[in-house]
Amino acid sequence: MERKIRGMDLPDAAAETHRLLQRALDALPLSLNIKTADGRYGFINAHQARNAGMPAEAIIGQEVGIAAGETWRRIIRERDIKVLETGEPMGPYRDDFSTLFGLDGHWITFKAPFSLREGDAPDHVVTISFDVTPFVEAENRLMSAAYTDALTGLPNRRWFDREIEQMASRAEHPGPMDWLLVIDIDHFKSINDTYGHQVGDCVLRETGMRLRQSTRSCDSAVRFGGEEFVVLVSDATSEEVGVIAERIRLAFDGKPMIKVESSPSITVSIGAADIEGRDAQAALRRADDALYLAKKIGRNRVVLADRSLQP
Repeated sequence: MERKIRGMDLPDAAAETHRLLQRALDALPLSLNIKTADGRYGFINAHQARNAGMPAEAIIGQEVGIAAGETWRRIIRERDIKVLETGEPMGPYRDDFSTLFGLDGHWITFKAPFSLREGDAPDHVVTISFDVTPFVEAENRLMSAAYTDALTGLPNRRWFDREIEQMASRAEHPGPMDWLLVIDIDHFKSINDTYGHQVGDCVLRETGMRLRQSTRSCDSAVRFGGEEFVVLVSDATSEEVGVIAERIRLAFDGKPMIKVESSPSITVSIGAADIEGRDAQAALRRADDALYLAKKIGRNRVVLADRSLQP
């Protein structure tokens, strides 16, 4: 007596084994398929069939393109051919699916070649894919938190250090970050002493907001620590960076900090330096020197560093 299992006539014992294996593979929370050397599905589990929006029986025997579309058909076929030619597994590798099966997310995939007959060259490829979107999103949230100042919502010193490290690695291909503005809230200690640290925190949050409002979308405001902030200014002449720095200064210039009862008026001092030779650390030192000079000669002003300026 024979049974028909997904298009195959099998003896009872083989059919029962096949049925149990099919149910086990269908129960897995991952996509699994087997394709022949000519790129046709020989097997597909229930999870992948659901993703494809088609019954497994309608996919078996068909080429990859029936479920994936032409773009992914070509990519998948090239990978399968490489696995068959080399006889070596491929993966794990990550795909960000945006068109495959109409899915959107992050998937980790493994491919392995195998032969139906021992000793023969590989003639099938088994592919297993895991949806890791929740893990990637959680990782991104943790990464964002690690590089964000909790009080102001601006990028933090760790983010800045990563950026300038990447700038150094791109030394032969200069990026758009050309200037550093170092910004310090004048007499911030007296604000904390007079109004308390709660008001001081409000001032810092308001400072972050005003920096975002007074800089361009291509620039990045960073809370460096305490009352010190840095702005990375992209692709600007000295005249343009002077205008940007002055706009930042005027965003404060004695204006009361909103949302704070009996709020103090504050000013900021700004030191600016261009990033010469992609050396952001050297630019940071020069901008710090310019900031020191701005404070020394009266505060509430912008000083652009001269390359001859010494610490």
